[in-house]
Amino acid sequence: MLFGHGDDAYMFNKQNCINFSSNVYYGGLNQGLKQHLIESLDLIGSYPEVIGETVVKKIAAYHNVKQQNVIVTAGATSAFYLIAQLFSGGESTIFSPSFAEYEDACNANQHNLEFVNREDFATTELMPEGMVWLCNPNNPDGKLLSVDNIIKRISENPSVQFVIDEAYIDFTADKDRNSVIPYIGRLSNVIVVRSLTKNIAIPGLRLGYIVASDHMIEGLLERIQPWSVNTLALKAGEYYFDNITNFKIDTDTLLKDTTSLIVAINNIDGFKAYKTDASFFLVELNGAKSDELKRDLINEYNILVRDAANFRMLDSSFIRVATQNKADNSKLITALKQWSCKQ
Repeated sequence: MLFGHGDDAYMFNKQNCINFSSNVYYGGLNQGLKQHLIESLDLIGSYPEVIGETVVKKIAAYHNVKQQNVIVTAGATSAFYLIAQLFSGGESTIFSPSFAEYEDACNANQHNLEFVNREDFATTELMPEGMVWLCNPNNPDGKLLSVDNIIKRISENPSVQFVIDEAYIDFTADKDRNSVIPYIGRLSNVIVVRSLTKNIAIPGLRLGYIVASDHMIEGLLERIQPWSVNTLALKAGEYYFDNITNFKIDTDTLLKDTTSLIVAINNIDGFKAYKTDASFFLVELNGAKSDELKRDLINEYNILVRDAANFRMLDSSFIRVATQNKADNSKLITALKQWSCKQ
């Protein structure tokens, strides 16, 4: 899916819009990180580390795993394609609706695909020797499955390889309790993918990583391209893990604001906002079309929302909204009220 993601304001020539379509933290670029990147500019005259060895060490130390359990990638999407390549031609179950790039990565590597409603995760009979792709918390609805539930399924299906996408874990109430990374040491059939572009607001640099068993990482390293992560992205990762206390997201405020935004939207005729465990959520439109709402909001109010019609199992009656600051949230509510009155 080259097109159809959030944050496509450039397609409307509206780069300075109020952007509710992207799940990236609205706090913006950390000023210390910005200065660090400026000071690192001269380094782009040399090749980056082949596999980002320095930041790999820092990631491993942060998660209390071995360096042999970590690969750094050019964003989470790059990780999905790498994983799908390792299991080329296999069987994959994607719990949906969810991030479209799982499907695209699998199709690019000749997987046989099955799509199952995410609500049936605990009871679905899985394909032996197959793969499972699960986003937790889930994109686009922000719903979180309990770690106990996930670990139970992983343990019960040792021949199935589970890929757990934790790109949005930092936008939940208890990110450490919600992660399966602490179980990597005793479960060889789970791969965890993390993104550093969402929580530290550097989507343009593309930085993510994989945590998995030694054996799995060995297989992935055989397929990864050298110098696949650029120098500035690696320097951003190094700075983040060296200064992680300066990057804390105020999840209490963020989730309270999300709840308030959901309540406000539900008080507008024609809209139904769904509960979430993260800072983004789905909104169902009563009779309206998502592409029409998106077009009108960007053209008339300079506000961008995510048209969720291209998520499998959803349709043109859904948009996705990611919470912004209080002032911008108020502008969205005003715009939706005015738009609703015109319908």
